[in-house]
Amino acid sequence: FENVSVGVNATIVPPDTPTEENLSMGTAYSHWLVYTSSSLVEQTTPVGLTIFDAEAIVVEPVLVDEDLDLAELGGNISWTAPPDASRVILYRAFLALDDAGSGRSQIGEDILVPNTTTELPPEQPLGDYTRLVVYTASTLVEQTTPTAFELSDTVSVAKNIEFDDLDLDLTQVGGTLYWQAPEVSEHVISYTVRFARLSDTGELVHALLQNETLSNDTWLSGSSLGDIVLPAPLQLVVPPETDLNGFSHFLVFASSRIAEQQTPRAHLVADSSSSVSDIAFIDYDLDIWDYGGIASWAPAVAGQFVTSYSVFLALDAAGANRSQVGQQLAVGTNTLVIPPETKSVEREYLLIYTHSSLVEQTTPSWFGISDTRSSVSNISLVDYDLD
Repeated sequence: FENVSVGVNATIVPPDTPTEENLSMGTAYSHWLVYTSSSLVEQTTPVGLTIFDAEAIVVEPVLVDEDLDLAELGGNISWTAPPDASRVILYRAFLALDDAGSGRSQIGEDILVPNTTTELPPEQPLGDYTRLVVYTASTLVEQTTPTAFELSDTVSVAKNIEFDDLDLDLTQVGGTLYWQAPEVSEHVISYTVRFARLSDTGELVHALLQNETLSNDTWLSGSSLGDIVLPAPLQLVVPPETDLNGFSHFLVFASSRIAEQQTPRAHLVADSSSSVSDIAFIDYDLDIWDYGGIASWAPAVAGQFVTSYSVFLALDAAGANRSQVGQQLAVGTNTLVIPPETKSVEREYLLIYTHSSLVEQTTPSWFGISDTRSSVSNISLVDYDLD
C-alpha cells in the first residue's frame, strides 16, 4: 500500500479506497499488515490489524410535497439515522436526476447530527429531477453512494365550482359559492376565494379552467372575498350587492401548511340581471294627488332566480321616500290593482322590484305616472224659485 520512513508511525488512507482486490471476483481484503524492513530484507512475519469497513447510510428518506401546484415541490424532508452513526457528523440532502445523485442540487445547508429533518421551500421547480438523495458525511469525507427516494409531485386544485348569482342587479353579485375538494387533498388546510379578470399587468396568476386545462391567459387577482379554514364546509357566502368592479371570474386557491398555491381554479361569474319591463298604468281616479287603476308589467327576462315582485310609489326613479303598494306578489302575477283614492303624496313614479330568495334588487324598473285630473268648471245656478 505504502512505504514510510523510520520515525513515521502513521499513514493516510484516502477516501474511497476499495477493499476488494478483484472487483469482478469479489475478493476482499480483510487486514492491514505492517512490515519492518532492513537494508537487507523485509521481515517475514508482519503485525496485522483487521479492517473494519464502516457503513453509515440513512434509512427511508422521505419528501412530503406540500406545494400544491403542478411541477413544483416543497415541504418537509426526513429520514432515519444510520444504525451506526458514530462516525457521522452531518447530512446533506439533494434533488437529483437518478439514484446515484447525478445532476444533484443541494437543498439548504448541511444538517448537523443529531437532526434528521430539513425543509424544502415551496415553489421549487421539479424540472427533470426524479429523486431526493441524502448523504452522510464524516470528518473526512462525504459518502459516495447516497440513499434515494422517488419524488412524487402533489397537485391539489379545487374542482366543480358552482355559483348562482341571487343578486338581481347588473354588475353586482350575491349568493353562495360551492366547490369540491381536490382528488388529493390531505395537505390542504384552507381555501381563499378572490375575484379576478383577464389582464397582462399587475400581480398575475395562471389558472386551471373547469375542463382541467391550464389557461394560457393571465388573471389579475383582486383582494380576498374570504378564507375557509378546514374542516369548515367548502362554501363561501358572497354578500348581496357585492360589486364586481370589472372582475369576471372567481379564483379558488388551496393552501397547505407552507404556502398558498399559485395555480388556482377559475370560474366564470354569470352576473344575473333580472328586471321587469313594459310597465303600464292608467290613473282612473279623477282626483288630483289620488291614484287608482291597474298596474301591469312584463316578467323579468332571464328570471330563473326571481321569486316575487313588489310595487312602490316614490319621488324619483331611484326610490326616494318610497311607499309600498300592497304585498309582495308571487312570480306569475304581472298585475296589481291600485285602489282608488290611493294618496300620491307627490310620489309620481311607479317602481317594481324583483326579489330572489336572497335579496331585493337595488335598481328597480320604473314608470312615470300621469295623474288624471277631471273636474267640471264654470258651474252656475240661477235661482228662479222666489220662495
